This record gives sequence, C-alpha cells and structure tokens, in this order.
Amino acid sequence: MIDEAPRGATGSQRFRRADRIRSSRDYARIRRVGRRYGAESVSLEVVPRELGPRLGLVVGKRIGNAVERTRVKRAVREWFRLRRSAFAHSADIVVVARPGAASRTTTELWHELDATIARAQR
Repeated sequence: MIDEAPRGATGSQRFRRADRIRSSRDYARIRRVGRRYGAESVSLEVVPRELGPRLGLVVGKRIGNAVERTRVKRAVREWFRLRRSAFAHSADIVVVARPGAASRTTTELWHELDATIARAQR
C-alpha cells in the first residue's frame, strides 16, 4: 500500500454529516422559531444552539436549472466550511437561496453571506 498525502479537506475542515441539518423536523422548527435575516439573493434563518453550528440549505427550482442550483449549494457549503470556526456562537443556520443567487459569482455570494451573518451575530 502506498501512502499518499491526503487530498481535499481533512480533519476539522470537512463538511461532516454532523454539520448538516437533515431532518424535516429540524427545518420546521427553525422556520417556526428562527430569526430571519434577508439579503438580495439569500435569506438566513438562525436559531441558537448549544452544540457546534449546523447548516441547512433550501434551493428551489425558481433558482434555475440543476447545474445552477448545484453551484449555489456548493458555494454556500464551502462558505460555511471555511468560516465554521469563526461563528461567534453556535447556531442552526438555514440558507434559503432567492432567484438572484444563480446570477451571482461565488465571491459575490460569499460577501453577501458574510454581511448577513455579521448582522445575525450582533
């Protein structure tokens, strides 16, 4: 067996299963009790949490075709993965993409998410 250098994200940088909001019950709870912070192409719903932060995504068909929706989801997941340790408090965060999200570049989307999460953390 040949030892190779690890590729991609390793250790704490991975977007693990525990970092995701997966159940419809959790999504419903966040929609019901969460605070909403809107921006032009995304909306964040945030609920404080005792354990580490988790991310949920809602990217509907109004955003665009499958390629555009997948690109938006990948960009948001990468934003969360890179900034997870910088969150001031742990929370469940659901990012709801709006129709303008597909026309944004990844950098523009990240800047918008950064500004919106900064408002949420105040």
